Amino acid sequence: MHEAIIPRGEVDYAPFEKRLQIFTSQNCVLICPGRCHLLAQHYERGKRICARHLVRWNGEQAILDWLRYLQDLGLTAADEAERRLTEWKLFSLPS
Repeated sequence: MHEAIIPRGEVDYAPFEKRLQIFTSQNCVLICPGRCHLLAQHYERGKRICARHLVRWNGEQAILDWLRYLQDLGLTAADEAERRLTEWKLFSLPS
């Protein structure tokens, strides 16, 4: 399992109960070990592929709802993740 939108390293500062909130269907994908995992973990192209899959699989609104829930919990990584997904044009934020 790979955390795609918000990896665990981005929430290490948070209390354990809040860190657990990244292990959801809105954030995790199954990928093959080795080359695929390296691509997803270390290269923007791989990160975009995983994020695009999650947006398609879960829907834009589910991803936004999850990110806003994390923002309400005080996880600042959610703000950056939302900005990054918007910048990658995976969805556009409502006005």
